Amino acid sequence: MNYIATNQNVNKLGETPDQYYSVEVDLAGMTFPYQFKIRRIASRPMCFLIKESSDILPRLRVGDILEMKYYSSKSPYITEPRKTAIREITKDDQGQFKGHYLVALEILKELSEARSQESPKRLTEKEMFRKARELFRQGKYNEAIDIYTSIIQENPSQAVSYFNRGITYKKLGNNTKALKDLKVSATLGIEKARDFFHSKGFVSRFMLNPPFRRG
Repeated sequence: MNYIATNQNVNKLGETPDQYYSVEVDLAGMTFPYQFKIRRIASRPMCFLIKESSDILPRLRVGDILEMKYYSSKSPYITEPRKTAIREITKDDQGQFKGHYLVALEILKELSEARSQESPKRLTEKEMFRKARELFRQGKYNEAIDIYTSIIQENPSQAVSYFNRGITYKKLGNNTKALKDLKVSATLGIEKARDFFHSKGFVSRFMLNPPFRRG
């Protein structure tokens, strides 16, 4: 596979931005972006792991410079775009990450310095909904609740956020908060919430319905 550089020793891969939790890679022609957790392994201060069966792997090349979106460690809905170079792609055949490739990154210094005084970009409400739904599908319910709570704080009349947060609370077994949020969403006009209260099969229907899609 000629796009893979194996067994390279990269001593310095630029800055190590501890403020970032994950990175999103969106290539031309892709239907959806890929998001990876940022790791710091051995001599590689910033990298991510990718399964060898991943569709995106053949499209990555050592030396590529891409505009990537970084998610803050402090908040899942704060992002910063960074021009990033791929410095190494190495396969792990025997170690802890067997069956994966390690992709080492470097945020280009000149762009990093130019943006150092800029404020992070805040996700739009639509992007926050999409992120929360993604976290829900991954079973990361507490993180999804954090995002819905942030939306509600910005817009207390956001009925769909109450409904989705209620369903997410139900997944965590917190029926008290779930019912409270569903009642608020019903008051704000969500017919689906009202249906739950008038159904004898409330619990079973509740568990089968995923959060609303918005936008």
